[in-house]
Amino acid sequence: MYLFQKQRGVATILILLLSGLSLTAAVVGTAYYVRSTQEVQLSEHALTQAQIKTWTGAQVVQQYLITMTPQQLRNLGAAVQTAETATPAGLAMTFGGVDGISARAMQVDFDPVKTTDPIRLRVQITGTTAAGSKAESRSTLDIVYNVQTGTDAVPPVEPVTPPKRGVVMFKKGLNISGDIKLFEGDTKDLEVIVDGDVSTSGSMSGVDIIKSSGNITIGSTGSYEFLHANGWINVSNSAVIKEMWSAKYAEYPSSAEINMSNGNAQANIIKTNGNVSIKSSAHMGAVYADGKLSWSGDPHVDSGQVGSVEKAVTPNVKVTIDPSYKAKVPLVSMNPDQSFDAYAYKSIANYVFEVDANGYRKVTIRNVAGIDNGTYFLGNYSQNWNNDQADYLCLELDSSSNINKPMCKNPTVFSGAKTICKSGATRNESACFSYAANTKTWNISDNGNAQIAPGVAWFEGNLNVKGDKGFYNSFIVTGNVSTSGNVITYAPNFAGYQGGTYDIDPDPARINNYTFTGTCVNSIFPSLYPKQFCEVNGVKVSADNYQSEVDGGIGNFAYLAGSFKNGSYQGGDINLGASNYNFGSVWAGNLYGNGGNTNVFGYITALALGDTGTTNKIAGGTTINLQKLPTTYTPGKTLGGEKGTPGTPAKPGTPNTAKVKWSRYM
Repeated sequence: MYLFQKQRGVATILILLLSGLSLTAAVVGTAYYVRSTQEVQLSEHALTQAQIKTWTGAQVVQQYLITMTPQQLRNLGAAVQTAETATPAGLAMTFGGVDGISARAMQVDFDPVKTTDPIRLRVQITGTTAAGSKAESRSTLDIVYNVQTGTDAVPPVEPVTPPKRGVVMFKKGLNISGDIKLFEGDTKDLEVIVDGDVSTSGSMSGVDIIKSSGNITIGSTGSYEFLHANGWINVSNSAVIKEMWSAKYAEYPSSAEINMSNGNAQANIIKTNGNVSIKSSAHMGAVYADGKLSWSGDPHVDSGQVGSVEKAVTPNVKVTIDPSYKAKVPLVSMNPDQSFDAYAYKSIANYVFEVDANGYRKVTIRNVAGIDNGTYFLGNYSQNWNNDQADYLCLELDSSSNINKPMCKNPTVFSGAKTICKSGATRNESACFSYAANTKTWNISDNGNAQIAPGVAWFEGNLNVKGDKGFYNSFIVTGNVSTSGNVITYAPNFAGYQGGTYDIDPDPARINNYTFTGTCVNSIFPSLYPKQFCEVNGVKVSADNYQSEVDGGIGNFAYLAGSFKNGSYQGGDINLGASNYNFGSVWAGNLYGNGGNTNVFGYITALALGDTGTTNKIAGGTTINLQKLPTTYTPGKTLGGEKGTPGTPAKPGTPNTAKVKWSRYM
């Protein structure tokens, strides 16, 4: 009994020991569980942060693609294509200012030519957190973008004003030896612009502005608004000038860049980068000169500023002296048409006159109502009387023909033939056209009685025009042009649709009307008209829809001359005879000249492209009249148009769009 009672205490101890072990195991297990849970949570947190970085990288790449220009996108595509086969594959993309993100462009699908087509770009983006620690975590996102290119912003375009054309615009100088009158009409401040020296004598009126790249010598009386020279200006007559500038270009040295050598000359304002010399009692409003002011006698200068004076100023010479003064006179800028080549306009002509290899005269007709397009011989028909029917359109010549007397075979009879000229009441009693092979010169109306059908007439060689019956043409010539006295020429646009009446006398108190027929309704050739001026889509238009702008405004010109051949310039001289009435602009590839009492109702341009002649010459009694011109006629227009542009406002661009096509974690 005693022994059994001692053993009961041991059991209690064992029970307590086992209970303690169980509690220890539970505590240890709980602690392990808690630790494991914390590590899992930390790992999940790190992974979440890495994934956030990958999506941050995805957004950065997306924004980068949106801001690229179409060309930059194409450049990126080309670079990715090259990198697809590299080691390691793909094109690395860097992220400035962003840590823990890297990316590689792996593949691209795009058309390098079609810049508006979308681009598909596959990029792998890796985000890393806690790099180098036990908590380091990485997440890689494989993502494909579909990029649609936007449009670039368009900057504003400033309006462009066409360069101002001089009513007289010459290269290689100008010598005006007689009286010249300019009546400007509605267009004010018309300019005479000359690349070279300008010399005048006699009298001038209405010529407000003269600009010269060389020197200007005013030996004529008259008044001028503005003279501007790169060289010196010498006024040797009693001219009255509102303002004159001399740039004193180094190529034109002179002791006095502006020389008022006539005591009666007057000028309101003088500006020069050089010196000024004033003679006797001349009266100047203001003088501004970099250099020296010198004078003789007792001139009057009301104000001004000069670099120095030749002698002590007098009470009548009221200028201040500043050796550092600069007048800053700019150089004359030349904006004439730079070239003219008749061959460039051969294809737009209604009548192309040439001589074949056998010396026979031919004309190619295009776009003329009443005559089929084609190339015709100019031939004659014999009648019972002595005079032949001359210069009809023949498809074939008789075998008896020679170059002096080509005889038509087809059409076989005169009644079936057509002609583009008229030299008699009912038939062409004399030749309208002749050709001198030794000088390569076409002659129109040798007897002065012929007229030709209206339109654009193109000639290979030189051209000499006679007759006062009136021509309704734009004459384009590869060589030179000359006219005899009393020739009257109406450019198609001056004649307009149906002609009219024009008062050629600029004095409103007097009336001297010229009545003329039209380009589309022509009383001389009622069945013939040039379609380009008179039709739209094959239908003849009304007078209100006359096509004056066709072919760059070729219808504004009466005469155009000169061409390039075998690398050199040929012809280009235009010489109008005395007492001509020229109702159209004149465009000489080389030089221009006219006789006395010549009237030009248009602009005159000479480009000095050839190597012949010395200067342009306008002889006595020349009138340039731009008053009350027909609405269909724009004399100052060139073949290039020169309309200018109105300008356009800025246009904002549209951004690219970069959408996620698909994505996955790797």
